[in-house]
Amino acid sequence: MAGGHDQFKITSVWSERSGGYERVQVAVCGCGRTETVHDSGARAKPPEAMAAKFRLKGWRIAPRRSGDQCPACAAGKPRKAPKVGGPLTPQQKRAAFCRIAGVKPAAPKPVTPQEPKEARMPPNAPPAASIPIPASPRPPAPGAEPPRTPGRDDWRRIREALDGAYLSDRDCYAKNGSDRLLAERLNVPRAWVSEERERAYGPDRCEADGEDLRQVEALLTTAAELEKVGLDLATRAEALGRDVVKLQSRLSLRGVL
Repeated sequence: MAGGHDQFKITSVWSERSGGYERVQVAVCGCGRTETVHDSGARAKPPEAMAAKFRLKGWRIAPRRSGDQCPACAAGKPRKAPKVGGPLTPQQKRAAFCRIAGVKPAAPKPVTPQEPKEARMPPNAPPAASIPIPASPRPPAPGAEPPRTPGRDDWRRIREALDGAYLSDRDCYAKNGSDRLLAERLNVPRAWVSEERERAYGPDRCEADGEDLRQVEALLTTAAELEKVGLDLATRAEALGRDVVKLQSRLSLRGVL
């Protein structure tokens, strides 16, 4: 192109594929048609490089940007130029943007005909704000069931179970027994078992508690002994570290290290 082509129009459009704005260069025909070519380089490509891309799309690129022609005009089929003078409507602006961006415009929403207000409201009807809205009746709250109370047979079953599971001479349950386990076995509230056990037997503990406590004490004693041994070893290791530093200093003075 003699003299060089003017820089094509450069703008940016939103890309659904990349999720961001991308730079494009736009060729404009005198009839109003436009063609967009994406320019994803770090810098805008020179007009000579972009002209080749527009020619691949059928455009005739002139030495000056004002002489560029779309495929239709280049083939001798120009269209009538739009009237100039009045501002573009929102629909025209959106259509122009879609042409430049190369996207298909969304279909217009169908308009639902609305019934005139006079037809919806009966004559002599009071304003909507003055029409009282009846309150919906609240369902009655269900009555709470009274708490279950033990009967004579329940107390008898609990005492018989405690006689077989509780060691009165040692004031504890046998093995790993407890109020919770006994209540689950009898299918009664735990509070009933606890009340009878506290009244006539002893505390809620078992033989396994004593064994576990003795094991805990033994483990604590062993841990304390190991901690003492560990402290002694750490002290000895620290002393050895100091001796090593002294020896290294002597060797350095003699040029060995």
